[in-house]
Amino acid sequence: MSWPAARDPDLASELPPDEPRPDLFAAPSGEFESQAMTVVADGLARGAEPRLVKRATQCFEKLSGDTLHALARV
Repeated sequence: MSWPAARDPDLASELPPDEPRPDLFAAPSGEFESQAMTVVADGLARGAEPRLVKRATQCFEKLSGDTLHALARV
C-alpha cells in the first residue's frame, strides 16, 4: 500500500511497519518565498482585495496545520 492511501486513519493499521513515511518538515525550496510573493503581488495587481489575500493565507496555514495534525495521528 502506498503512503497516500494511509492518509485515511481507518487504513493506518494496514501499513507495514517498515513503510516509509514522508518528511513532513522538509525545508522549502530556495525559491519558495520569492515565488509566493510573486503570486501575491500578481493577485493584488489584478485587483484582489488585500483583506481577502490575507484571509486566504490564514486559511492555507490552518489547512496545513490541520493536515499535519491528521497525519501525526496515522
